[in-house]
Amino acid sequence: MNTYLDYKLTGEVSEATLNIGFDEGNDVTFTIIAIDDKSNFDLEMETAAINQGDSAKVFITNAKEVSGNAIDGSEVVVTITSDQPDGIVFENTVDFSNTPGEAQITTAVLSTVATHKLTVSIDGVTEDATVNVEVEVHTYTIRLDAGHLVDFGSYIEGYDPAPKKTVQIERTGTGDIENLSVALSGTNEGDFTVTQPGVTTLTDVAPTTTFIVKPNTGITIGAITATVTGTANNNVEESFEVEFEVRAFEDATINPVTADYDLGTPADITTEITFNDAETLDEITGYGIGEEDWYLDESILVIKSDGFLDSFEAGDILALTLEFNEGADLTFEITVIDTTDYSGFALEMEKAAINQGDSAKVVITNAKDVSGNALDGSEVAVTITSDQPDGIVFDDLVNFSNPPGEAQIITNELNTVATHKLTVSIDGVTEDASVNVVVEALTYTISLDAGDLIDFGSYIEGYDPAPKEVVQIERTGTGDIENLSVALSAANEGDFTVTQPEVTTLDEETPITTFSVKPNTGITMGAITATVTVTANNYVEESFNVKLEVRAFEEATINPSTAEYDLGTPADITTEITFNDAETLDGISGYGIDVNDWYLDGNILVIKSDGFLEGFQDNDTVTLTLKFNEGADLTFDITVIDTNLPIVF
Repeated sequence: MNTYLDYKLTGEVSEATLNIGFDEGNDVTFTIIAIDDKSNFDLEMETAAINQGDSAKVFITNAKEVSGNAIDGSEVVVTITSDQPDGIVFENTVDFSNTPGEAQITTAVLSTVATHKLTVSIDGVTEDATVNVEVEVHTYTIRLDAGHLVDFGSYIEGYDPAPKKTVQIERTGTGDIENLSVALSGTNEGDFTVTQPGVTTLTDVAPTTTFIVKPNTGITIGAITATVTGTANNNVEESFEVEFEVRAFEDATINPVTADYDLGTPADITTEITFNDAETLDEITGYGIGEEDWYLDESILVIKSDGFLDSFEAGDILALTLEFNEGADLTFEITVIDTTDYSGFALEMEKAAINQGDSAKVVITNAKDVSGNALDGSEVAVTITSDQPDGIVFDDLVNFSNPPGEAQIITNELNTVATHKLTVSIDGVTEDASVNVVVEALTYTISLDAGDLIDFGSYIEGYDPAPKEVVQIERTGTGDIENLSVALSAANEGDFTVTQPEVTTLDEETPITTFSVKPNTGITMGAITATVTVTANNYVEESFNVKLEVRAFEEATINPSTAEYDLGTPADITTEITFNDAETLDGISGYGIDVNDWYLDGNILVIKSDGFLEGFQDNDTVTLTLKFNEGADLTFDITVIDTNLPIVF
């Protein structure tokens, strides 16, 4: 029998000896020793790395006594030792009473640049703990937000005030920046001014400051540059360039500076203003002009045609003065003219383009004499001259009486391929007029409606008649097509026949003709091809291919070719006919069958079950012969059975 004894150490007892006596045999002695040590703690660093000369902050959490209770005391001795030459970096009493088991400790400054292993010992806790912190070298850097260049732009001589730029200096390293200062250097350093930074020391708490740089006033015309450099302790230095241009005032300009105002065809007058350093056009002065007579469309000055200009006569010259907000005034001179010529005419072309060798039709309208009256005469001399080698293409008397002022003239043929400028002169009209017509080279092209291939398909050997195709030839160019002919070529040209075109000349009046092509009869089995080519004058040539297949007659077939008819369970019998080159099933013959005993459902032959088959007996065989319109007959065998007969053993 097994017996178990439970014994528990309580309080501060860490060891006990037990004597156990039994009713028989020897007593037993054994000793109990407590080995559970519940004292411990956890460590964390506020930051994994600090700068040289800074203190580290160590967080102690979950600190317990041997009993396992959280440490709760205001004067608990804590020692922190670095494995680097810094040695003991904290040794003092620490208050764990606010939050039992927790404390925050700031070490002495750590001076050795290295990874420090910090060993923490707590009074009353039997084991130490360690944590690492990286001590890094301080960096000393700054950044100026001016970039590489501050360009103050271009200012007019005498500017005041001067432009300025506020530049920010930012501490970008880890070490404190001290003794900040700003200085100018370079060729034109005396033409700029800088202020010193607002503060001369940049730290974690105050990492930025600013200063101002600006060009001085009173600088003469030209471009100036300088270098601005910010310096501080530990060899800190950053710089940027400054640029500034001083230039003379640039007056406004206008283009053009003169203009004509035509009383015959009045229109608004315009000139473009380039303002340069002037900003606004404040006023225009001159004889008779008011604010309502002009306006600005962005930089375009518009002098209205329906205003004060109507009061002037041809030959008058008007000088307008343009006054700007700054700079010199400008003069805009307007000369009044009258180009009205009451004699004249308008021209139109019946067609904008004609073919080489054709005549052009010129339509004259609104023809007037010097007095402005419509030309009215039956014998008015008209000359039309081309600027091309064709020269004078019309020189004759023309009737302008029906109706007055109008005429239609047909020129001689125009043969030069070009754009002709036709100048028309009319007797009694002081000015000529011109109109353009394009003379285009004749083109010689045709089209065939056969495409690239005429495929006559597949025909059975011995076919007659042969198929044929009528092909249309159409004139698609502008020149006349002459000497049209059709020819065959290629391997099987002798197996086809072509007719010649019905007409051999295609022109504007007769643009279309036809011919026919067909395979010959009596061709043996196989595929034949040939090329049909149509030719004419001026290198006209178009062709297409023809194709025909000649093959043997393909007999009809049936599937299946045999079947059973069951007297016990009579049902229609079917077989599928593939007609191939046969076209119709003309009849079926066989013992007892007539036309009422079968029918076709599409290409399915159906032998009815309620007809002649009922007269047969088991084991009879019925042979049916299928006759087609062409080709050999087919045999369909039906075996009669009776599944209702008794089985004899």
